[in-house]
Amino acid sequence: MEPMSKKKRPDSRQQGGRQRSSQNRPQGRAQSVAAVQQSRPPRREPSRGLSRKTLVGLVAGAVVLLVVVVILASLTISQPAAPVTISANPGEGSAKGSADAPLTVDEYSDFQCPFCARFALDTFPRIDDTYIKPGKVRWVFHHFARIGPESISAAQAAECAGEQSQFWPYHDKLFANQQGENRGAFRASQLRSFAKDIGLDENAFGSCLDSGRWSSKVNQDLADGERRGVTGTPSFFIGGKMVEGARPYNDFQAAIEEALR
Repeated sequence: MEPMSKKKRPDSRQQGGRQRSSQNRPQGRAQSVAAVQQSRPPRREPSRGLSRKTLVGLVAGAVVLLVVVVILASLTISQPAAPVTISANPGEGSAKGSADAPLTVDEYSDFQCPFCARFALDTFPRIDDTYIKPGKVRWVFHHFARIGPESISAAQAAECAGEQSQFWPYHDKLFANQQGENRGAFRASQLRSFAKDIGLDENAFGSCLDSGRWSSKVNQDLADGERRGVTGTPSFFIGGKMVEGARPYNDFQAAIEEALR
């Protein structure tokens, strides 16, 4: 009989070598994984700031708000200021007669001047009937208010009456109520009383008087008169010639007729 073959026992060195090899394998994998991990770029933390979409939205909103502000500002600037009502008939106020009249007469007067009152109450009505109403003359009243503070107050009050197309009735009321210079005849309460007497809107008149909005016009009239050579009241410019004083009607008639020719 053939002898049975015997299984060879593995060499202890080879076995140990295989064992060592098998033990080294896990360690090799760990090292390779670590190397791969080291070669990869570091993982970035998510940004904690505003996202791009949010930033775009905020910028767009700011632009829209800026456009709205610019539009509103332009509307405010371009909006015209409310006009001040000067007269029911613009350009008339203290003028009397047709704007197409062939002759314009300029009068410089002070409501506290007694000679001015004499002319206004005695002579002017005849001139009005003969020349102004028929359309031959346009008469323009200018304030030459230099006697005192009540002259200025009265002049402004007359212009306030002119806002209600009542300059001339108020003009007559003032001259008819002279009581000396700066003695209270034209204090504020009296000026309001005159407005009531001729049927003006008292609230509108009082508001105008309190505002003092006619002070610049009164001052300008005085300056214009001085520039033209006026030194006393009343003074008149008829056809380019100055006539001074409260002369009789015939003197004015002669001067007007000459200018009309």
